[in-house]
Amino acid sequence: MLTPIPMPRLLFAGMTISALLGGPAIAQTSSSTGVVQPIPLPQPSPLSQPSPQTQIVSPTPNVVAQPNLDSFSERTIQCLNQGSAMALDPNSLSSYTRGCAN
Repeated sequence: MLTPIPMPRLLFAGMTISALLGGPAIAQTSSSTGVVQPIPLPQPSPLSQPSPQTQIVSPTPNVVAQPNLDSFSERTIQCLNQGSAMALDPNSLSSYTRGCAN
């Protein structure tokens, strides 16, 4: 009766046999000389770089400053930031914000 061969030994034996009997990879060699061909560098296409005449200059957008809105939520945020900068505890911060925003 045959005893089973442990998997690591079987893998090692297979890798050893393939390394000893296997030749260089066919995709990496040229013909039968065994010399590796260098990969040619891609050449830039003349169409890939726009000429100075074809460059489009976009106009600058018209930036309109928004009017200063002094809404309740903006005043509340400003008061919360000021109260936090003064290191107020949560109860004092809420009292300060109610008085400041109204």
